[in-house]
Amino acid sequence: MPASETELDANWCHIRETLTMLQLSTAQIRSSMKDGDASISELSNTLGAISDHALELREKLDSATDEALQHAETISHEVQKGIVACQFHDRVTQRLDHVTDALQHLGDLISSPTEYANPDNWLKLQDEIRNSYTMDSERIMFEHIMMGASVDEALEIYQHHFDSAPDDNSGDEIELF
Repeated sequence: MPASETELDANWCHIRETLTMLQLSTAQIRSSMKDGDASISELSNTLGAISDHALELREKLDSATDEALQHAETISHEVQKGIVACQFHDRVTQRLDHVTDALQHLGDLISSPTEYANPDNWLKLQDEIRNSYTMDSERIMFEHIMMGASVDEALEIYQHHFDSAPDDNSGDEIELF
């Protein structure tokens, strides 16, 4: 027999519901990352092999026509673009990994009434999250949100910062293998 609405209300808890949603979000992100990693790994390996073959072909075409050499160069260039795209996926995966770790830590904190009521535990969580970041873009986003910026404002600041920043050692660059 189904529980009455009064019984459901008595058993309902916003913290338990929040934890359930955090766990669901974490599971969905992690499963998506796992699915994508297998495909990207295969694609990266394939592009590396094609690049190696293009280099061998170019070496063997030393006495060939300029047109054949140009085709070998084009193949090599296009493969390098594919490798950069794979590395972009790696950056996205790193970010999503940081998100799932933060969600897990947040869930751990709010699941304990004695822990979540202590402001020091929240500061510790924020420090752990801040220290886990490896890319400047993550740090900038974190700092602005912690200072009270809305998501839209933080994204605008992030976009402005990286649109105007020179290509330097920001921690967000993509390197070729």
